[in-house]
Amino acid sequence: MGTAVGIIGTGAYLPEGSLTNEELSRRLGVTPEWIFQQTGIAVRRVAPDGMLSSGMAVEAGRQALEQAGTAAEEIGLLIM
Repeated sequence: MGTAVGIIGTGAYLPEGSLTNEELSRRLGVTPEWIFQQTGIAVRRVAPDGMLSSGMAVEAGRQALEQAGTAAEEIGLLIM
């Protein structure tokens, strides 16, 4: 018998802080429109000082476990 495989929950985390093209344009000396035309990005999320991508992954993982209604000990594999 094989092992059952499936997606039972997903999670995502975005830091609360943000940086708009308006704010960034003042730093770079270009227009907000120029930034958008070059990148396609209007607002980017900014993690607080000291927060690493691993910390954001932990928060997303907690959401996924809650959505799945399961305990971490029951999970054999996480794909990030």
